[in-house]
Formats: sequence, structure tokens, C-alpha cells
Amino acid sequence: MKGKKEPTPVAAPEEDLLRMREVAKILGCSIAQAYRLADDEVIPTCPVGGMKRTPRGQLMTWIAKNSKAGASAA
Repeated sequence: MKGKKEPTPVAAPEEDLLRMREVAKILGCSIAQAYRLADDEVIPTCPVGGMKRTPRGQLMTWIAKNSKAGASAA
């Protein structure tokens, strides 16, 4: 069973919103995997119409928090 999920914070208006293609490129994974991560609420997303977008700053924070380097720094 999955742990309790934190609510996704709302993106700041000036923050870049990334498409899943861009998220996949940053994470080095397939677009399908990026969508799975978004659908499973593993990575932060916000709805834009019927689409999912990921705020760049929140993704970078997520990467730092979940990387081995970021985890050892905490």
C-alpha cells in the first residue's frame, strides 16, 4: 500500500510549466514513464485544461530531494 500523498502545491504564476516530453528529457526516461510518474503522483503536476504540466522549480526540488546526493545532504 502506498504512503499518504502530499497535496500538490500550486505553481507560482511566473514558473515555467513543463510538458511531459520535457519532463522525460530532464529525467532521462521515456515520455510514457513520465506520464506514469505524473499519474501516480510521484512527481509534482498541475492540471492545465485536460493536460498535466509540471512546474520546473518543483520538479528540480523533487529531483534534489529524491537523488542520492540530495538525500545525503539532508
